[in-house]
Amino acid sequence: MKDVKKRVLLSEKDGTPNFRMRLFKAESAGLMRRFLFFLLTALFLVSPGMAQIYVGENHPELQWMIIETVHFKIIYHKEVTDVAQEAAGVAESSYYSITRAMRMVPGDKIVLVLQDTDDYSNGMSNPLGHVMTIWTPPMPKYTTGKMKWLRRVIAHELTHEIHFWGLRSRFGIWTELLGIGTTPDWFTEGLAQYQAETWDIHRDLLLRVAWWSQKLLRVKDIQGFVGTDPIDSRLVYEEGHSLVRYMSRRWGEAVFPQLIKKHKQFLLSFDWNLYRKTHSTERRLYRAWLDSVTQHYLKWKTGREFMADAAKPFRTPFQGVYSVRESPDGLKAAVVGIRKFDEWMPELRVFDKKSKAWKSFGGTYVHAQTSWSPDGKKLVYSRAHPGISQSITDDLFLYDFDRGKEIQLTQNVRASDPDFSPDGRRLVFVKHFSGRCNLMIYDWRRKTIQQLTDFPLRTAVFAPRWSPDGRTIAFSLVDSSGKRTVAAISPDGDSLRVLQNSGYDARSPDWSPCGKKIAYIDYRFGTPNLFVMNRDGSNPQAVTNAFGGIFNPNWSPDGARIFATVFEKRDSIGIFSIPADRRVQPHFGPLEIPWTWDNQTFKRFPAHLEKTQIGRIMDYYSPNYLQSLILLPAVLKDDRGYEGGFLHILADPLNEHQLQSLVTIGDRRFTADFKYVNTQYMPTIMVNAGQLYRNCGNFPGYSGSLWERHRYASVGLSLPVSFGKNLRAGHFISTQFNVTQIRNLSVKKFKPVRKNDLPFTGFVNEWSLFYAYRWQLPDLANDIHPATGVYLRTGFRWAGRLIGSDLRYKEWQAQIAARKMFSFHRNVLAARMGGLWHEGGRMIQSPPQLSTRYVRGLSTCLEGTRQIYGNLEYRIQLIRNLHLYFLRFLYFERFTLAFFTDAGKAWGRNTQTLFTRRIPDFNESPWKTTFGAEWRMRVWPWAKMPIVFRIGAGREFGPKKSWKIYFLFAPVF
Repeated sequence: MKDVKKRVLLSEKDGTPNFRMRLFKAESAGLMRRFLFFLLTALFLVSPGMAQIYVGENHPELQWMIIETVHFKIIYHKEVTDVAQEAAGVAESSYYSITRAMRMVPGDKIVLVLQDTDDYSNGMSNPLGHVMTIWTPPMPKYTTGKMKWLRRVIAHELTHEIHFWGLRSRFGIWTELLGIGTTPDWFTEGLAQYQAETWDIHRDLLLRVAWWSQKLLRVKDIQGFVGTDPIDSRLVYEEGHSLVRYMSRRWGEAVFPQLIKKHKQFLLSFDWNLYRKTHSTERRLYRAWLDSVTQHYLKWKTGREFMADAAKPFRTPFQGVYSVRESPDGLKAAVVGIRKFDEWMPELRVFDKKSKAWKSFGGTYVHAQTSWSPDGKKLVYSRAHPGISQSITDDLFLYDFDRGKEIQLTQNVRASDPDFSPDGRRLVFVKHFSGRCNLMIYDWRRKTIQQLTDFPLRTAVFAPRWSPDGRTIAFSLVDSSGKRTVAAISPDGDSLRVLQNSGYDARSPDWSPCGKKIAYIDYRFGTPNLFVMNRDGSNPQAVTNAFGGIFNPNWSPDGARIFATVFEKRDSIGIFSIPADRRVQPHFGPLEIPWTWDNQTFKRFPAHLEKTQIGRIMDYYSPNYLQSLILLPAVLKDDRGYEGGFLHILADPLNEHQLQSLVTIGDRRFTADFKYVNTQYMPTIMVNAGQLYRNCGNFPGYSGSLWERHRYASVGLSLPVSFGKNLRAGHFISTQFNVTQIRNLSVKKFKPVRKNDLPFTGFVNEWSLFYAYRWQLPDLANDIHPATGVYLRTGFRWAGRLIGSDLRYKEWQAQIAARKMFSFHRNVLAARMGGLWHEGGRMIQSPPQLSTRYVRGLSTCLEGTRQIYGNLEYRIQLIRNLHLYFLRFLYFERFTLAFFTDAGKAWGRNTQTLFTRRIPDFNESPWKTTFGAEWRMRVWPWAKMPIVFRIGAGREFGPKKSWKIYFLFAPVF
């Protein structure tokens, strides 16, 4: 259950610590758990027009299979058959180890979904249906130690599933969801990491740097992923992991199942249950843990150096820098980094040393390893982009400086880490597919690809670099035993040899310009440090003895310096220029190596997996695996007041078929809404049907309110279109055919002035087609303080005799919003403009209205079949995180003040007949212009799911106008 949200974010994959965010993904089970708890506690807000339940991607090109073991149903596509066979053994081995440790046994088989559709490694656990989803590409760059990615992630997600089952009682899934919601995320994630792996060097590095920077998260900040940037998100994991290990040392491992059992008995307060078991509250536990951490790191610091004092920084416009690669003539430098941590969008810029100018190249989501051609006129790199079925795919790109043009070298190859050969004719790169990593050779002139290595399933490679003489390629190797080292191979595939055999983690080699030395990263001092060795691997010497961590070394063209990424401050990842002839003699103390908090290999896992009994392999036919995920009581608020009912959701493990039912009964009337979503094909198919009752309010000629019954059915298609260019931009096309029958329930009370003035009754059959475009910078506060971006939505609706509609009309809609963030305190200027043009019939009881949400400060809506509006806002972020956890229920986080001015007008026909009233034209209809301010707060109930509160005051320009106060629960544009 890795840390990442379904916000538009992506992670770097090249050697930095495990700080990861990904785009278009259900980022973590943390997000899924928060959504499910919010679903449980906020069902009184549901309505018949609920949002679609589909979350995910469509992969009609895949053939899915299923196998069963004693405790698992494993679903996979044919391309990962070998991975599925290994995962079966890993899952069963982990099952026996973790169930014994946690003293809990799941009540049914757990579903394990394996997929290799993206260049992305992650895992997710869902208590609804108890489904674990694993993205199988190995992640050797992010991790350290000998434990393999598949074993690590399966054990992690399995711990979550067993934890979920441990909270289950006679009330079923309800108690699971409530228990998950009230359990702090530091414990949930820390327990999963404790059960699944060791305390390793990367985890210690992040915790140590945050401690030194005095930026550890407070106990109330690790209750959930509350508005955190990617580094804070990782700190929730690492602080939780360290806290759980501290609890194990202090009270023994038995405290965890006993604590979960007590929490099951009283689900409303984890802190109270912790006190009942240990006589320590979360705050006391945190303070004791922090004292222990402080004592340890003060001893660790002895003899360590800070690169800010020992080397020269390379100044960049980035808050976080992944790598620097100078051109052969030394006049340019290619830099990959991120501007702001809360955006976490790696991009490539080139620095011209003569003009001192920075220029962006290659778009965004560029990976760290870049390479210059020998003449310095071309730069090759890899970046993520939308691939087949919108999958996240890495491919090679080349920027030609003479032509000023980017050229895509590979298409859906899943290629990364390119490096030019010394003659400039070939590239070496890494290809990822079906759980394997191999080196490939690309002839960029002939456009041919040749496989260089054929490593087995459990072997991974990354960061290849070509020697200056062209005879050797050095690269990082993680072999089948988990050993991490630097290896070398000839370009023809012969003479594979290991250059470092010390037993410590060694990675990221880079050749000196003369070809006699190799710079690399070595972990033997308990943290990543820069080392230099001879080209044959002999005589390794330490260049640094850092308190933080060193990554991604790159020699300067003159061989005098080595550029390296340095992480030693919580709020920055920088590049330093280190003299190549520098050498250090490290200091060792008895408490420094190894890490004293249980750093040994996880004892409960067997060293070798026994062969797992696997049942018959079958094709996965999704309708056969539909299951009830949740049945919950629901309260619906509509025009009639509050109604009681239930919400029921069914789906198969792959979400190829999803059904949602919402049924309520009130005032002797039956309201229902049924949705079906099919993602088995492309585009997505959506079917909707139901009935609702609507109060049209007081109406001319009526003695009382006009009530209507609407029975409706629709079928729609939704298709995302990316053109394979950019993960920041998205195009969406949707079409829908809708049939609605409208019946007046109180027509006998109506005394019409004329027959034509009767409220409309009959069929409204409508076809619609819409297009939407979104381009934006990812922003973790997108619901309250959106950063730079553009959003466009336009389309039309048509109802006519040809499709059997009693009401005939045409309607066009358009809306565009744009935002720009300034460097000055990250203030935002935002603008929005939209309009509607309606021709034809319109129901008397439903006059077209321009809502006061679009022209704030008006006391009433504007009516007319033609509408136009515009908004202009200046948003000031006052407080980024208030750190206020009120009564352990509401976490108050961001505060924003927005000053606005709105304008709008409506003209044309107001209703279908409107008696004999004259139709005003554009010039006769006045503009309504308002101004005011909004106070916006983002609040997290139980620190799990954000809600945006908006309190505003606006008034219309002109004399004798009054202020209107309004209150909204809604994101901003």
